[in-house]
Parts: sequence; C-alpha cells; structure tokens
Amino acid sequence: MASRGKRSAASSAPGSRKARKDSTRHVRTGAAASTTRGTSKRAGAGHQQREPLPTLDLTRPQHVPDLVYLACFRRRKFARGRFARFVSERIGSSNAAGRFIARIPVETLAVFLAREVRPVSDDREPLNECFELPDGGMLEFAGDHMDAAETVLRLLAVHDENRLGHLVELLGMHDRAWLHTLALEARDARLIELGFGDIDDVDRLFVPWHAPLLIRKLERAAGVRLAPASATQSIAPDEVLTFVHNLREPQRAQALERLHFLMICQAVRDAGRKIRQMTPDNMNRSAMQALRVLAKGIAAAGGNRNLLAGPEIGTVYRLGLAAAPSPAREARPSAHLTTRK
Repeated sequence: MASRGKRSAASSAPGSRKARKDSTRHVRTGAAASTTRGTSKRAGAGHQQREPLPTLDLTRPQHVPDLVYLACFRRRKFARGRFARFVSERIGSSNAAGRFIARIPVETLAVFLAREVRPVSDDREPLNECFELPDGGMLEFAGDHMDAAETVLRLLAVHDENRLGHLVELLGMHDRAWLHTLALEARDARLIELGFGDIDDVDRLFVPWHAPLLIRKLERAAGVRLAPASATQSIAPDEVLTFVHNLREPQRAQALERLHFLMICQAVRDAGRKIRQMTPDNMNRSAMQALRVLAKGIAAAGGNRNLLAGPEIGTVYRLGLAAAPSPAREARPSAHLTTRK
C-alpha cells in the first residue's frame, strides 16, 4: 500500500491529478492508457491516373526524430511549448507510446525536461508534486508543462528504464545551456547525415532560388551536364516513388530517408508548425505534394532520375519549387488542412 501523499502505478489513473503546493511530497506515477488510432485511405478518381499514396502516419516511430527536429527546432531555438503539445497530442498514453518515446533523441528530452523538473535533495522538502524514479529518487515538477513532462517520465519508467537513467544523469551533470548545445549538436549531426546540413529550419528549404543557379549546382554535384528541360517533358509523381524504391541497398534506405525528410518538411510547412493540424490526412496530402514537387524538379533537370538517389534530391526539390511557384511555395495552404479533434 502506498504511503501518504504518494500514488503507486497500480492505483493511480492518468489524468486524475490533484495538484497541491505544500511541503508534502506528491508522487506521480502510472501506466499508459490505451487509445485508438484511425487510419486514412484515399482513392483516386476512376478515369484519372491514380497517384501513389505515401504514408506519413505518425504511428511510425522511425519518423519521430525528424518530425521533432523540424517541428520543434528553428535554427538555434527550441520550441518547448510545441514539443509539449507534440508529446501530449501525438504520443499521449497510447499502447505504442513506448516506441515513440524510444525514438525521440535523449538530448531533446533532456533540454525539454531541464526547465520542467529538478532533482529533490535530502536537505529540502519539495513544494510541488514529484515523480518517483525506479531507483527511489525524486524529480520535482517545476515548469509549465507538467502533464507532458510526466508523460515522458512515466513512459520511460515503464518501457525503458536505462534510457530514463541516462536522461536523469544528463539532467544532473549539465546545466540548461549545455543541454541545449547537446540537442543542437544531435540535430545538426542528423542533418549532415542526410546531406541537408543547411536545412536547420523548414523555411530554408522554401527560400526562392533562380532555376539556372540550381541547375548549375546539380551539374557540379553530378559531374555531368544536364539535358535541357523539354516543354513537353512530364514526370509523374509515382515515377519518383518507384525509382527510389527500386534502388539497391544500402542506397535505397538512404534515399528513402531523404525522401521522407522532405515530405515531413512539406507537412510541417503546410501545417504552419501547428501540431494539431498534423493529422494523418494532412500529412498524407503533404507527402503527395512533395512527390509532385520532386517530379517537377526532375523534369526541369532534363529527366535525370539519378539525382534522386543522393543528397542532390534536396536541390531537386528546390528546383521543383522554382518550377511551380504557385501551389508549392504557398506559405500555408490551409485550404486542404483539417484539424485534429
């Protein structure tokens, strides 16, 4: 039986918190509650060419790191409130939440929790509610996003104690400024790994370029002179997806990661970084838009599909934006967006 002022994982239900500010310790623990997730399907028109339907369903944990980096980081700044909404609205307490938490970079979790919790020492009684760690230690909630902070700690305690221990170690060893630096270094390393080191902000991808400059950039990268674009040349979006899927490993896996990254860029841009508008339907529409942009970029590059296999795909994307400024460069095409309810 739990002692006075504490709630055990078995007896406490998520969401049944009663906050009190006094010298008594209040411990928040609990197991994840299950939620249902819907899937979206789209069918093409009967007489029209059916386009592929790439999925950016956020139930896929492998997309979580890039989505967090693109939605919650803007150059050197970290949006703490947006990350809290990401945790609360996109992860919550679903059965698969453990897989999501395991994918979020520990440096990002640390820079978020640095302002949300503080270790409880033996010589000071906490003033707020606390979270009891598996080793018996205590973390006192001291920030503005207690629900999201509790969700992170509770899911890690249930699904990955080693990761939780590493996180607590980071919080104890480094101050907030250093944790912020570590998170940025982890983000920058991911961008360099993809070959997109200059996209530390989604908006950078959509900065207007002159098409001739992009063509010359692609020619230098590919080491060949590109054929001039033909007015009658047209590349279908499904050809982009088919080409990338037909590459051989390990080139295929790397190309798919870059393709997914660009799709997420488009989705974050379309949603205006609003987590609530990043629904499965909206994400899927943005993914389809990304394929259309790439198809226009390949057509403008003379139909050279080999440019999709390497980091030059980012330049191809910019070329596609330059070739189709009207729908693609629209800052926030909210006409097709639906809001998560």
